[in-house]
Amino acid sequence: MPSTTTTFFFSFARSLLPLSYSRRRLRREASMGSPSLSFVSSEKNTSYASFSSSSSSSSGAATRGRRKSRFRVTTTAVTNTNNNNNNDREEGEEEEEEEGEEATTITKTTTTTTPSPFIIKKIERKQRGACYGCGVKIQTVSPSAVGFVSELDYETKKKNKQLDLLLCLRCSNLSNGQMINAVVGQGGQKIETGLITPEELRETLKDIRGKKALVVKIVDLTDFHGSFLPKIRDLVGSNPILLVVTKCDVIGKGFAMENNESLIEYVIEECAKKKLTLAGDPIFVAARKPGSSRSNSSVGNDTTAPGTRGIRGEDLNGMRAAVLTTIRERRGRDVYVVGSANVGKSTFVREFTKVLRTEMGNYFAPSKRLPTASSMPGTTLGVIPIKAFEDKKSLYDTPGVFLHHRVNSLLNGEQMKSLKLGGDLKVYRAPVSQQDGSSSTSNVNSSNNNSEKLKNVSFDWNGLVRLDILDAPETDDLNTVNVSFYGPKKMRIFKSTIDDMQKHADGGEKTCLFDESAPTREFYQSLPSLRVSREVEISLDDYKGKDLSISGLGGWIRVVRERNHTKYTNSPGAKGSITVRVWSLPGVEVFVRDVMPI
Repeated sequence: MPSTTTTFFFSFARSLLPLSYSRRRLRREASMGSPSLSFVSSEKNTSYASFSSSSSSSSGAATRGRRKSRFRVTTTAVTNTNNNNNNDREEGEEEEEEEGEEATTITKTTTTTTPSPFIIKKIERKQRGACYGCGVKIQTVSPSAVGFVSELDYETKKKNKQLDLLLCLRCSNLSNGQMINAVVGQGGQKIETGLITPEELRETLKDIRGKKALVVKIVDLTDFHGSFLPKIRDLVGSNPILLVVTKCDVIGKGFAMENNESLIEYVIEECAKKKLTLAGDPIFVAARKPGSSRSNSSVGNDTTAPGTRGIRGEDLNGMRAAVLTTIRERRGRDVYVVGSANVGKSTFVREFTKVLRTEMGNYFAPSKRLPTASSMPGTTLGVIPIKAFEDKKSLYDTPGVFLHHRVNSLLNGEQMKSLKLGGDLKVYRAPVSQQDGSSSTSNVNSSNNNSEKLKNVSFDWNGLVRLDILDAPETDDLNTVNVSFYGPKKMRIFKSTIDDMQKHADGGEKTCLFDESAPTREFYQSLPSLRVSREVEISLDDYKGKDLSISGLGGWIRVVRERNHTKYTNSPGAKGSITVRVWSLPGVEVFVRDVMPI
């Protein structure tokens, strides 16, 4: 028969096992956001006792009592006397049950913690399901609202536990080229059932501040200042930011990044002016797939002949550099892709996962069911997690931040589609003929416009922008001063005098002064009346000039003096400047910047 000391030692060691296990479990639950639990000490008259083979039933009763209370570990004093065994066991069970119920009641009344909003959203997404194309919650009630799928498709996926494989009706239509709005305020859209407000979209980004992540900030090169998001720190906190400049291939066929170090320096200087510290140098990528007929093959570090597909060792659209830099800078963290609406975030995410899988050999990156990419602002409506890295960390596509000072936030889908905003840019050099906007630098020296003065000239840029030259040196005309328009191919330019333009605008008819065709009239009448955005005085002495960037248009107006023109008559050192007035849609911001080296 074992001695009393040996029995007490083994019983004491056995009693500590549930205690240590409970502590480990409570720590783990506390770290996961579960309600905090507390241990209640046993009463003074309880003590550790010996557990022998004859008191196994008493030990089982105590264990059941501990499991029932969950929050308390007590032991029942027992003796080795067989006569008192049954009485002690009954008393121990009653004591354990009463104390367990009492401790449970106390804990329930004092527990006040709740799960974090991120955990709640994750649970709701898993239970109800979300569209993998736009990230919005799935619903089966209203086909006109966002996130709609048929009841049959939903029940089938739910039965097979495949709710993460659902694509909503709106994303399907966007993939087929339709322009369907889902955000209040886009194109003047009023509040309706089934639409999402810009404030709700911004609310989905607040969780980034509390996470340790790498933020990839996407900026549109054609609208650098309008899409920059100077207050991005309010959204992402102190997380490191990697800057990616996209749509470099729409500038023109002659644009080559490897020969344009001045553009990289220009971007770095602009970030320094806005007091934004970057993780590494800016990365420039193309908007289209490499090898396409419209893609500029000279965006990346290596170049090939136009129209050839990228092979291993060639970075035709700059995405390989973006992927390698992201992997180097993230250091085991999640990656969030953020930016303004319609700057190419979802396109970047799709190309990112493709390069990870096909060129980096990372087969954790998915090749199907990726975020929907379209030219409609507000395509992505929720945070979309993508398991793209080998360490089980995620790449997140996020909703675009709506900025109401941008042109593309004021146009509806049909207007954007007719203008082809976001497409290739074309440069129009003034002077242009009054009948059409198809002229370019070829008619600069035409005999009809050689003697036309610069002062009192007005330009109408497809009803969206109007430029009035209020004052200029008498010796300058449209040949000595280069007034160029960088914009989408579909946008037409008309030239007249300020008086004629203003008289036509005061008439109340929103039509083009020189084109009375039905499509042009219909487009002009669908736009609000232009308002004065700002007046700027531009110095012409340093030959540097200025760019007038129209936010959200994907284009700008450049005003600069020709350096070695034969008609330049101002003597060296003579001072001269030009004063311009810019008209734009209500609320659109016009940025005055140094000439971008393009």
